[in-house]
Amino acid sequence: MVDWQAALQHAVLQQAAPALIALPLYLVIHVAVWQVLPRERKGVVFLVLTAAVAYGAVLFFWKAPVLGHLWVSAPLYAFLVVLYMHLYFGVDRSLSVRMLGELVKSGEDFLAMDELNRRYPAGDMVARRVAVLVDKGLLVKDGERYVCAPRGRFLVRLALLGKAVYGLRATG
Repeated sequence: MVDWQAALQHAVLQQAAPALIALPLYLVIHVAVWQVLPRERKGVVFLVLTAAVAYGAVLFFWKAPVLGHLWVSAPLYAFLVVLYMHLYFGVDRSLSVRMLGELVKSGEDFLAMDELNRRYPAGDMVARRVAVLVDKGLLVKDGERYVCAPRGRFLVRLALLGKAVYGLRATG
């Protein structure tokens, strides 16, 4: 008699294996590339490229026919990469994580509010974020004013829709 549950588990594992092998390879490639890549080049494009290289390498060396597992391994791998990107950007870009790091590095696990304001002046934080928005083409500088670019307007509408769907008020 055939053990259908064991056979099914084996088949699913076989189809998911390329994704499960590609993810650690991607993490190694990501860390290695980030050691030599200049700060201004570190972003979503290179994260996606390194993810594609890792998955492509696994597919190249995989012995089983690609079409036999692609429908499982590709979506699973994409899901795992997106989860990792959320973690990466949460650590890389989070002001909250940076402030908590300052508290821990202070040696006493606390800083007065005026010290936090000195290390993270509101004007500098806003100026840096505005510069990034201009650099990414979401804002356009018009003399002393900033105008929302069409791409920025589109993304804001998506974000506002998401806030309405999830019932969010104050975010960011």
